[in-house]
Amino acid sequence: LFSDELIAYAQSGTVVSSKSFVLFHVCQGDNCFYESDEDLYIVDLATYLANVATYHVEKRQNYCQACERFIDTCVVEEEVEEQVEEEVAEEVAEEEVAQEDEA
Repeated sequence: LFSDELIAYAQSGTVVSSKSFVLFHVCQGDNCFYESDEDLYIVDLATYLANVATYHVEKRQNYCQACERFIDTCVVEEEVEEQVEEEVAEEVAEEEVAQEDEA
């Protein structure tokens, strides 16, 4: 990606970057090879951060939209979980009362 000469200049401090850059891999499938230069990209830091921030905002919005779309399914599951928790709490309370009566 960079010439050995340019890398040597940067390591010695002879050349100093006036802008920050990000190197990143973009995986095109299930297999990513970080040693490969085929999927290696470089962009300035500001562009990278703006795109990553946009990605995470959209991901959260999509998640929230999915929750709104399937609220009936999600709420039913939560109600069932709450009912099971209440039943377990009642059983535990009944067992405690039974143990106290035995004592």
